[in-house]
Amino acid sequence: MTNQYPPVFATNRPDVGETVAEQVNVLFAGAREHLAVAPDVAIATAYLNPGGFVLVADELEQVPRVRLLLGAEPDPTTSRPATVSVSEEQVGQALVQHADWLTSERDLTGFTRVEDDAARRLVDWLRSTGSDDTVRVEV
Repeated sequence: MTNQYPPVFATNRPDVGETVAEQVNVLFAGAREHLAVAPDVAIATAYLNPGGFVLVADELEQVPRVRLLLGAEPDPTTSRPATVSVSEEQVGQALVQHADWLTSERDLTGFTRVEDDAARRLVDWLRSTGSDDTVRVEV
């Protein structure tokens, strides 16, 4: 891994042994170690899962405040929710499909102690507060 601060470009480069997570850790550590006051961080990402969080958690947990933007950008042409008429049968089918989807999503994450610890660590970080009891992570 290259310990260049700040990273020139964060991407997975297996040919030189670099991962995005390692480069993000270099950035966070560099800011914490080389600046008089560690800066707040703003992260925009499509999603965040426990396994990915653990890869950057040691550094991210030391950031004073984090703003986290998740998901896709809203469609500006949509000004209000669409109203759709559906039958009770369609609602029932949608609920069954949703339950099936939740089951498949749940089964993607293992049920080992490592996965459990990662999920708990992520939840603890999301709930964390500063020394003055202010919220540290804004989602």
